[in-house]
Amino acid sequence: MIPIVCLYHVGRNLNRCYRTCEAFGITDMLLFDCGELTDNLYGARDRVRLNRSAPWPSSDATLCLETNASVSIRSVDWSHVAIGGETQSLSRNKNPAAQWAKIPTTGNVSGLTSEAALAIALYEWSSRCL
Repeated sequence: MIPIVCLYHVGRNLNRCYRTCEAFGITDMLLFDCGELTDNLYGARDRVRLNRSAPWPSSDATLCLETNASVSIRSVDWSHVAIGGETQSLSRNKNPAAQWAKIPTTGNVSGLTSEAALAIALYEWSSRCL
């Protein structure tokens, strides 16, 4: 099953996230508070559907990536992946049923950019499912 990508408050990295989705064969992106930056998106516009009016996924199969989560992305199953922007992270109030996980890192940075986190998450998904 191809996951649906949910982006929350992603701004200048939206185009890169869009290209990453197209590269991994993602067909649907849900955008929440991402502004109007979709006018000049990469040429995959017809291959990745954007939806700004969908409700937030309430499924327990939604994976929300968070730097400080205690669970690794490698240990959860998911059908949606939600990623917040660098300046405003996801809120647990949006989807309390979601699984919260992190991408294991060894460096000292506070977090990854949204497109880097998305690329790693989709690679993890593709290595399991494709």
